[in-house]
Amino acid sequence: MTLMTREGPAGALSDFQQATAAHAFRQLYLDQDSSRRFLVADETGLGKTHVAREVINLTLDHLQQVDRVRRSDIVYVCSNADIAAQNIRKLNVAGSETPSFATRLSLLITQPDVLKPTGGKGKPATFVAFTPATSFQFGWQLGTAAERAVLYVLLRGHLGLRRARATAAERIF
Repeated sequence: MTLMTREGPAGALSDFQQATAAHAFRQLYLDQDSSRRFLVADETGLGKTHVAREVINLTLDHLQQVDRVRRSDIVYVCSNADIAAQNIRKLNVAGSETPSFATRLSLLITQPDVLKPTGGKGKPATFVAFTPATSFQFGWQLGTAAERAVLYVLLRGHLGLRRARATAAERIF
């Protein structure tokens, strides 16, 4: 199978970047003993972001041909918000009009536009970025007030809480 890049002349990948992206894609999707993860590590400035963009391109093209896949959700997890802001538009090959950060993973329900898929050609796709500091902090924390409010609304509806029980649950959260 020949893997073609969607990058134009201005964004053309070097030979080693194309080879890396093609190898990663083959390992993820085509090889019999494929892996569900792949790490590209290199010196700063050698094009890891461009390689990642191409792997996303190849993946989206591949998933267009898979009948059981109805949409693609690309989740970009980055070490910090500054790097994510720098790379988010470069990696947004899904065509999301406003790729953005999800402020907290638990608050995605309050941000419906973040996961709104773009039409484009073929199956819809979304692109969302998370950082560990804003989305994946675990521990004994009680969460933010907004997170507790979402939990309250969900539980109130799910458990059918009314009157005194709803008030008691509201005070707890």
